[in-house]
Amino acid sequence: MVTAVEELVPELLTLVLSAYSSPSCLFFGEDVIQSSKGVQQGDPLGPLLFCLTIHNMVQQLRSELNLFHLDERQPG
Repeated sequence: MVTAVEELVPELLTLVLSAYSSPSCLFFGEDVIQSSKGVQQGDPLGPLLFCLTIHNMVQQLRSELNLFHLDERQPG
């Protein structure tokens, strides 16, 4: 993920490193869970980071795939 950001959108690298360089604390009642891998559901950067991560793969397979919008909403 960080490599994709560094290659494709280097101006966001500092933001991504500051957001994901240390584990996040997830609170469940009185328990604290350290989350240290990937983005969390609801993270506003999640869709962007996903797209950047698969960008090279999609470019390689572009002629073999039909790609559609990643939004769940119906058009119209």
